[in-house]
Amino acid sequence: MNNANNDVSDKVKAAIENLRKALREQFDFLDATPVLSESDIEKVVAERKQLAKILDLEKKLLDIWDEIRPYPVHFKREDWPKYRKFSIEEPSSQKNEKEKKEDLTFTLFGKNYSLTSVEKDRGFIDYNEESRYPYELILRNAEGELLLATKIFRVHVEDVMFYTTGGLIGFVPGDWLEDYLSEYEKMVVLKEKSKRDFYDKVRQKKLEDMKQNFGLE
Repeated sequence: MNNANNDVSDKVKAAIENLRKALREQFDFLDATPVLSESDIEKVVAERKQLAKILDLEKKLLDIWDEIRPYPVHFKREDWPKYRKFSIEEPSSQKNEKEKKEDLTFTLFGKNYSLTSVEKDRGFIDYNEESRYPYELILRNAEGELLLATKIFRVHVEDVMFYTTGGLIGFVPGDWLEDYLSEYEKMVVLKEKSKRDFYDKVRQKKLEDMKQNFGLE
């Protein structure tokens, strides 16, 4: 088991290292592009949109938000780090019913952030007869500067509810991105491990029941 965990850890570290190198090259390229005219601005915006698309940042921000939403409640439990998949600290939540928004504040690697979800206008029914309710997700640093923002939809299909992405609003590359992407990769690995462990327990329980019910013990 330890060898398996070490293998997973080594693979995650290698992937993160490759990711950091690729991001550094992208940041150097974007920083070297001066913003002088309208065409320059449009060019840089297009480059940043393309980078966000390559990195799949809309989905990653949605996945992170979905993971950490319950953390302010779980944080009150002594064993909450055991169930934490995204390694933030000091999570707290503040809701504003009038403005239909919720602010999640937390620290990641000693830096303060807020992730705000805002319910926008009334929902609508799309051509698949799905009820869709628009939201915005906005990640900001301690100074309140926008780092990443995207549209999302809360979708209802019969008795099923889920969230899906709806389009990039804004994206400002920086060192913060390396931290989030590295944590995201670890989160994916941990969630997959939890899923495997769960199914292993279910399978083991099924085998034990079969042995007992058919006198094989």
